[in-house]
Amino acid sequence: MQAEALIKLIEEMIEIKVRQQAGANAAINSKLPPELAQLIARTKVADRDRILRVRSELLQLLGNGTGGFAS
Repeated sequence: MQAEALIKLIEEMIEIKVRQQAGANAAINSKLPPELAQLIARTKVADRDRILRVRSELLQLLGNGTGGFAS
């Protein structure tokens, strides 16, 4: 079960990072309508918060930096 949880968290983090990159590219490559720019800004904040939670969950899952291995 631990391996499945780890994979799920990694997949979620990758999905968020891809979404962030797509939003950054859209903002750079075109002039966005104000409504879309606001939506991207709100999503960026929510994504950043979720990445912090995913990192925290990964640390807990992996044993706070020990890699889940007993010393």
